[in-house]
Amino acid sequence: MQTNPISTMSAPAASSTTTNKNGVMGKDDFLKILMAQMSHMDPMSPDNQDPTQSIAQMAQFSIIEQLTNLTKSNEQSSAMGMLGKTATYKDPQGATREGVVQSVDTSGSDPTLTIGDASGIAISAVTEVR
Repeated sequence: MQTNPISTMSAPAASSTTTNKNGVMGKDDFLKILMAQMSHMDPMSPDNQDPTQSIAQMAQFSIIEQLTNLTKSNEQSSAMGMLGKTATYKDPQGATREGVVQSVDTSGSDPTLTIGDASGIAISAVTEVR
């Protein structure tokens, strides 16, 4: 009888940056579990009852990777589209601020904006663009 590799190993600890407040797994958590499961699989093993399972999991991994790349590309395009426009955003203290989007920084994992003289503003902090 084949054992399920995922049930015999401990799940990776969820980091606060990938799991939301509702306890839902984030993309990084899912990929860690999928990679751990894939690393414990031997598609050539005689114990493996379904050799297509490893192929299906590799396809899932590829799909997640491509969706992640597409999302990042869309975020960058959205940020670039804000250049020169007036944006309203919430600062880290929760105050509403407004200014013209001066530049976009795409060097990090998530694009950030410079609005007026304030830099490092996350796109998620923007509440309105005119």
